[in-house]
Parts: sequence; C-alpha cells; structure tokens
Amino acid sequence: MSQDSVFGKWKTIDDETGEAKSVVEIYERDGMTFGKIVKLFPNKNEDPDPICDLCPEDDPRHGDKIIGMEIIKGLKKDGDTYSGGTVLKPDEGKIF
Repeated sequence: MSQDSVFGKWKTIDDETGEAKSVVEIYERDGMTFGKIVKLFPNKNEDPDPICDLCPEDDPRHGDKIIGMEIIKGLKKDGDTYSGGTVLKPDEGKIF
C-alpha cells in the first residue's frame, strides 16, 4: 500500500474559471507542514509580481510580494487530515 505525499509543488486552479493561478511548494519543517507560492500565472491585465495588499494589516505579510510568500503555516497531520496552523488566501486576504 503506497501513501501519497502532499509534499512537492502543486498547481492551484481557479474554481470559477478552471485556469491555473499559481504553483505552491509544500514542505515539512519541524514536523509541521508549510507551503509557499513559487510561481503565479497572472492574466495579461494583472500585475505579474503583486504584493499582498488585501492581507490583514496586522499580518506581517501585509504589503509583501506574493511570490515567495509562505501561505501555509504550521499544519499538523492527524490521520488523513491536517489541522492547526493557518492558510492564507492572498488574493482575498483571508486567513483560515
């Protein structure tokens, strides 16, 4: 029985358009799961190297470049699920 790993580079897809939005690299550090954006696929009218101006102003990532930004922090695997930690959706400024 093989177990699929979440670690590696993953392409994110826009739910509404079905188009690729970014590549997120997911990795382990200190026994927890983290992820950062390594590439964006902007539309021709979008900034190719945007900053997170929608991130909450009290978040240290507010105003940082989205490429290279750690958007998944401190998730812990619990069986088949991951919990704890946070996930930032920089295009909406929401933290889950």
